[in-house]
Amino acid sequence: MNYYYLDPDSTKFGVCQYDSNENFLRVFSWSLFAVIDCLNYRNGVYYLENIIDLKSNFHGAKNERVAFKIGECVGRCKQNAILLNEYCTHSNIKLNLIRPLNKHGHKINHNEIITALKQRKIHYSFTRTNQDERDAIELFLHHYFVGG
Repeated sequence: MNYYYLDPDSTKFGVCQYDSNENFLRVFSWSLFAVIDCLNYRNGVYYLENIIDLKSNFHGAKNERVAFKIGECVGRCKQNAILLNEYCTHSNIKLNLIRPLNKHGHKINHNEIITALKQRKIHYSFTRTNQDERDAIELFLHHYFVGG
């Protein structure tokens, strides 16, 4: 069985595909339209980090321009999640919305990902990951193993 964990972002989704039959993990960085193609043509169970109900304004920066750019990016992430959810509803594709992780400002790094996968004896082939892909893997690890 293939499980897909989708972490929406402003330009690319972090996508983590776990094949439970092979115990193998793959990661991708896909556009919204590539994710839609995957939903249409690949069988599996799909999970989307539910940022749809989150507040999308940002007031945490002292510089107004910085706050505007961060708020704009958060809004685009949220819009991509809304569009994907609406597409799935319209096309009768089951998309499971799962609670976002509370990261407390900590961004997981590549070495932490590799350590977590080795501890769980999960096979993988990637040598590098970007932050979107790491976020999708973290979502997978938490949901699949912890039951979040």
